[in-house]
Order: sequence, then structure tokens, then C-alpha cells
Amino acid sequence: RLRDSDGLRARLAGLLQRRETGGHTVGEIWRSRRVSCPSRSELGSYLLGALDPDRAAYVDFHLNVVGCRACAANVEDLRAAQAPGDETTTRRRRYFESSAGGLPGPDG
Repeated sequence: RLRDSDGLRARLAGLLQRRETGGHTVGEIWRSRRVSCPSRSELGSYLLGALDPDRAAYVDFHLNVVGCRACAANVEDLRAAQAPGDETTTRRRRYFESSAGGLPGPDG
């Protein structure tokens, strides 16, 4: 619709200009600076279950109730990095096979 409507494009231009002029409301600053977002390392600790219960509850609330898309993308990325893929499994198998000949046998 935006491509076909001069009115919508003008409205969007006005909104973008107001945003770029340095909105100084608490809400604008909060959203643009992501003040309430946990750090990436904290999200990783959350996935590992290593956060204290209160902080884990906050991160859960932030992800599932607030629905922060930036943090959800970070969590998705961290999960993908944790999951061993075929390449990782193949590499580990080759390392093991290449070093198996160097291990001492049952006789020592």
C-alpha cells in the first residue's frame, strides 16, 4: 500500500523525521537504547539454565510476555550455535579416528 499511496508515504516521512529529530521521551529512549534487554551473554546463561531464578524469570518475561524481537533473534542464534550440526559431528569423528592410532592399546 505504501508504494501506491502518496498520503501514506507523506505520513511515513513525517514519522521518520520526528523520530530522527531526537525524540527525548523516556519511552523513545528506552526503546531505541534497548534499556531493558538482557545482554547476549546473559541470554546464553539463560539458555544454559545458569541464571539465578529471579533473573531467569525476568528474561523469560522479557522474551515471552514483552516479546522482544531483538532478544528473540539473539536466543535463536545462540540455540543454533549450540546445536551440533553435521559438520561438527563429522569433524569430531575425524579427530577421534585420526588420534585413535596414537592411543595406547590395552597392554599399555
